Amino acid sequence: MLLGACAQAPVPSSGTPSEDVASSALPRPSTDPCISVLSLVGTFSQRLADDLASLRPLVVAKSFDAPKTQATIRAAAATMNQFGGLESTAAECASATLIAAQIAVLRSEAKVPFESSLAAYILDSQTIRAGAVALLGLLPKVRALADATLALAFKLDVEIAVVDIPAGATTPIGSLPPLATPRPTPRPTSTPTKRPTTKTGGGAGSGSSSYQIAVRYLDSVQSTYSAIQRTASELWGFVVEFPGYTPDEVAARKSEARQEFKTAVSGIGTHLSLISKHNVSCLKDAYARDKPLATAWRSAFRSYVYPSNDLPENRAALYDWQALETRTDAFLRNLSKYVSDCR
Repeated sequence: MLLGACAQAPVPSSGTPSEDVASSALPRPSTDPCISVLSLVGTFSQRLADDLASLRPLVVAKSFDAPKTQATIRAAAATMNQFGGLESTAAECASATLIAAQIAVLRSEAKVPFESSLAAYILDSQTIRAGAVALLGLLPKVRALADATLALAFKLDVEIAVVDIPAGATTPIGSLPPLATPRPTPRPTSTPTKRPTTKTGGGAGSGSSSYQIAVRYLDSVQSTYSAIQRTASELWGFVVEFPGYTPDEVAARKSEARQEFKTAVSGIGTHLSLISKHNVSCLKDAYARDKPLATAWRSAFRSYVYPSNDLPENRAALYDWQALETRTDAFLRNLSKYVSDCR
């Protein structure tokens, strides 16, 4: 009786009997690195194949869409970045050394077309299409990587998804439609505006202060807008991150671009200061167009946003810069007319 009273009562299960059996039967996570490697490489191959295959209809289109193609290339580069170091991870599986080597070759051969097409001016159709064609040429290597991964998975009895590359995606492209005449990239104006000339019997002659100010102003316009257009050309579609870039390299590119912006902003400020200090009547038409235009460029550069087809703020900058370029071209083209009274 005493022993019976002291016997410990069974502790009731917290779940149903079926739940207890099921939980005890759950497989433990595998420690085999090959299983996770094969899964990762399969996912990488499928995503990269999808990104690259989506370039084909853009490349062969009768009317080439450079911004859309560049955005698609950027998506493929993002996939490559997201799986950075995958070749090192694959090498942890002793049976996947060939697969690791294939990934390394693929990344190496994609580097140049990624860099050239993403660094190009967003409407540089020739450079962007050439990069897209080169990247499309990597699809057979992606297929070979997927096939090698599937073969190893079969050998190791590991279940992974079969990579699906669209039919015809790896077919040679052949001749391509001619590109439309490319829009010229922003560049310094090459023809200086005609300087005010002396006029006997009055006016802003060479000895007058108005004449001297007009000459200074035109020199300032020339140097300021040359710098603006050069900065716009260098930062148009600027890419901070490329596949394989280290954090230090990304930081250096950001710093470099920021310095470009700051230099341009400083030059614009000096030019606007000149306008504010010298209220010359013969320059009023030029001032009326120059001051809001220079101010708009300064605001654009102060935002430190690069124009591209990526995020909404980048697309907004793209449209703003295009509008400013149109205004700048018109202003410089008609500048001699605006200062025609300074004679």
